[in-house]
Amino acid sequence: MLEGKLQYTINEPVKEVIILDPENSGVVEPTIRHEVKPLGKVRFCIEVYQ
Repeated sequence: MLEGKLQYTINEPVKEVIILDPENSGVVEPTIRHEVKPLGKVRFCIEVYQ
């Protein structure tokens, strides 16, 4: 997260909602179903590792 806030919802195995911002980043595991929702204006980048 570069600016703003993003709501990151993990849908399985247990639903969990996390608010990401410049001080709190997150890691998305490729096999976990999830959703993201911008909370106002946001700027972020996504890095993919293999």
